Amino acid sequence: MSPSLPRRSAISGPSAISRRRTLALMGTAVAAGALARPTLSQAAVVRPDTLLEWVDEQVDFILSKQLSSGAVLAPDDVTITPYFVSWGLMGLARVNDERSRTAIGRYLEWYLDHLNTAEEDLYGFAGTVYVHSYDPDTGAETSTGAYSSVDAGVATPVMLARDAWATGDTDLQAYVLDQIELWESMIDIDVNSAPDGVAQDDGLCEVRPGGVIYVQDNAVVHAGMLALAELEKALGRNEKAAHYRSRAQRLRTALLAKLWSEQNQTWHWALSNTGKPSESIPERRFYPEGWAQYWPVHLDIVTPKSPKGAAAWASYTEGYPNWAGLEFENDFPHTEMALAAVKMGERHEAVRMLQSIRERYEPSGWGDNWYVGESGHFIRAALAAAGGRNRVGW
Repeated sequence: MSPSLPRRSAISGPSAISRRRTLALMGTAVAAGALARPTLSQAAVVRPDTLLEWVDEQVDFILSKQLSSGAVLAPDDVTITPYFVSWGLMGLARVNDERSRTAIGRYLEWYLDHLNTAEEDLYGFAGTVYVHSYDPDTGAETSTGAYSSVDAGVATPVMLARDAWATGDTDLQAYVLDQIELWESMIDIDVNSAPDGVAQDDGLCEVRPGGVIYVQDNAVVHAGMLALAELEKALGRNEKAAHYRSRAQRLRTALLAKLWSEQNQTWHWALSNTGKPSESIPERRFYPEGWAQYWPVHLDIVTPKSPKGAAAWASYTEGYPNWAGLEFENDFPHTEMALAAVKMGERHEAVRMLQSIRERYEPSGWGDNWYVGESGHFIRAALAAAGGRNRVGW
């Protein structure tokens, strides 16, 4: 799910598809090096300590968007969109210092205080949270009575809860584990079929009842299920943990079977509610067709060295050879692709993207359309490029 709208051009030819098949068979090492790329700028000489300074900038930015209530503004200064906030605070969890942990704890309290009951929710699901508007003059936070998705929308706060627990902070851990039934109520919306949830018979999830099935959203749901399984395991609830791992595996199996195009060696960005796959031409438009190609690696549906991971990355980088220079038509920089690049073994390109982002946004004091979710992705990518994962993960 992105705060942007589909746009864009250009059609892929058979030679590109055939090349992707070859790259898929040859694996990630070839895929990472086989494509023509612009000459690297100074990315190759950016030192880890510089990357960590950039991380500090983003931590300051996120904390500046937290309100006295604990809510966090995103994607602008008059809106609180929990989906985007979760991605931002997942970045803070990887920084894992006292002020970051405090901010996460305050936000989780705000979030759980705003859970909808079944009577309040649009579709009768207990455990969702609406987008809220914020009035900077009065400080009022008002529910909009709407959200952008159900499936990923209930999964990302559970991912954040798992990351909060993984920091090792004993107070955060106790708080998160004490709320286990609430985290379950969220993920169960993605486990249950209608009328109690959005899961289909094969385990894939609609974005909302009667909606389409997105590859990115379902990759997020998969991560949310595994995050809950980890929390269940921490409590010694092994049967529950096995249940959510099993549901995650079922979803992944269906995603690989139904959302991968063997012919094009790319991900379908969606299935219609009748089961028809979307076209799969990443070069035609960045969002959602190009954008969808890197999320299954980003969220560990497939590994970087797998044929699908290599081929999808090849399709994306062929369509957008200067993605690291932000040369794709979209209103947002989509910093999450930098972490996907690190996972694909392209650290220099990831760092070049982070440089390009700083060149665009830092002179304005991180204004324009920069927002908390982008900051969280920036932090994760910069930390990964600086020295790999920490105890919280990528």
